[in-house]
Amino acid sequence: MLSDRLFLEPNEPVSERLTALFWQSFLLALAYALTGYAGLELAIVGRTVTLFWAPSGIAMAVVWLGGPRLLPGIAAGALLVNLLTLSSPVAAVILALGNTLPSFVARASLLRIIERRNAVAELGELERVALFIAFAGLACTTISAWFGTLALDVIARHQAPSFETWFIWWMGDAAGVIAVAPPLLLWQRIVSARLTAWRIAEIVAFGFAILGVIASFRVIVSPIWAVEVCKLVCLLIGMAAAVRFGLTGAVLSTVCIAVGTIIVTVSGYGPFLRGGVTSSYALLHSFLLIEAVASALLAAALADLRRSLARSTMARQIALDANLQKSKFLAAASHDLRQPIHALKLSLDVLTQSQPPNSSQKVLDHARAAANASADMLDMLLDFSRTEIGAIRPRNRVFALQSLLNSLEAELAPEADRKQLVYRTRETEAMLFADPALVEIILRNLIGNALRYTLSGGILVGCRLRGDHAVIEVRDTGIGIPEDEQANIFNEFHQGSQSRDIDSKGLGLGLAIASRIALDLGTTITVRSNPGKGSVFSFRLPRATHDALQGTPASL
Repeated sequence: MLSDRLFLEPNEPVSERLTALFWQSFLLALAYALTGYAGLELAIVGRTVTLFWAPSGIAMAVVWLGGPRLLPGIAAGALLVNLLTLSSPVAAVILALGNTLPSFVARASLLRIIERRNAVAELGELERVALFIAFAGLACTTISAWFGTLALDVIARHQAPSFETWFIWWMGDAAGVIAVAPPLLLWQRIVSARLTAWRIAEIVAFGFAILGVIASFRVIVSPIWAVEVCKLVCLLIGMAAAVRFGLTGAVLSTVCIAVGTIIVTVSGYGPFLRGGVTSSYALLHSFLLIEAVASALLAAALADLRRSLARSTMARQIALDANLQKSKFLAAASHDLRQPIHALKLSLDVLTQSQPPNSSQKVLDHARAAANASADMLDMLLDFSRTEIGAIRPRNRVFALQSLLNSLEAELAPEADRKQLVYRTRETEAMLFADPALVEIILRNLIGNALRYTLSGGILVGCRLRGDHAVIEVRDTGIGIPEDEQANIFNEFHQGSQSRDIDSKGLGLGLAIASRIALDLGTTITVRSNPGKGSVFSFRLPRATHDALQGTPASL
């Protein structure tokens, strides 16, 4: 947009404001008159209906940026150029009014539409460009066409002009708005653009490409397919400029293409020449309008897409940062809360060893169960937060899987006995190369999950050797997982529909923790399950190589 310094400063004294308004209006009237007089050199109906009316674009841009207070300058310039070219003062006044009204009507209509639209949601670049083209470029320019034909009616002594004249008038004004107004509206963006050497080289390449295509219009007149290919290449260059340089590139390429094709056509060459002058100019206008609209809309759509992607990326980063802070808080809180829970468990153990009466023993048992459950939940929260903030780093080494399985059985078998379940570990001689501490967390979560959701039967933990890998499995005869829920069981805080019927006292984090740690170890956990029959969870780990086995395997 143009700098605000080109217009009135509201804090200036009244005399200075009026002086500035006078000179602005004077310069605007002069610019309008000069460009209008030059445009009439392309007139094809008397000295009034022209191929390309640039002043309509100047008026539209200046009134949009400066407001209605600049309308007198436009009216003065329009009246001046019409008095110099028309014999009827009445017709000149009518034409001046028709030249002034479109910019005022377009600005008032667009501001009202934008105000209502922004009350619902902010307008995007594509919507703004489409509204400008529709209202300022196509709809409001019909006003000047109607006033123009009315003025011709006055000059021709009530011999009504043809619709063809009205159509050419409208297309000339529409082409002027669509080709001239955008560069003025984007002037500040154009002059403030930072150009690198590579960017300048690209601009020069696009310029030569446009010149080459325009030159081909003068040379290539047949066959018809070659002419159409040149027109298509010209259209593609404009759209390529829109993709590479955005709305600024689309606007500037449209101006260059418009100037070139108009010069070639007026010179009597090019693919737009037809049997009559009107037909030739109508074809040229149609091409320019299609090129301008297509490239501008494409640039606006891409700008909206880039803005949307940037906002999505920013929102995603904000969410990730917030999630990281949450995980750090969970890790700190869980770590600090483990100490009082551990102290509580020790106190309960001391009370249990003091041989309390039977009535007190039941209370102590419930308290110990609650303390153990709280400790398990805190451990789970700590493990989960560590996986989220990336605090887990595998420290792979050779270890015997069987010693790890024996340790887990000694820890978890009492819980299976309490529920009257069979807990069995299949013997294995597998030597693995991984982080035994992380493998232990995975297995503890898988086995704990199996114990939680198995009501009868038992749990089997084993290992199958498959080449240079070992497949570790945890089988149970629990409630099973429906097929439509199996894809979600590794999500955080997910608990299946069947688990709601069981007092699991879990957070829904066990499988999520196991899955994330498995990924850290370079593997994944798979599940096979039948509702009512049980589930099998398995994951693969690399076996220790022969060279690694030359050392002493670590014991756990």
